[in-house]
Amino acid sequence: VVFNRNVPFKRQLEITRNTDVFIGIHGAGLTHAMFLPDWASLFE
Repeated sequence: VVFNRNVPFKRQLEITRNTDVFIGIHGAGLTHAMFLPDWASLFE
């Protein structure tokens, strides 16, 4: 589990790019989903 609050933006993208399962609440919090790899699953 990663909380991106205090993580630099570039590092957030690196983490997202290597994510297998992305879980978030509906809304702007899922903006990083566009950087997910092709094999990743998104749970909203």
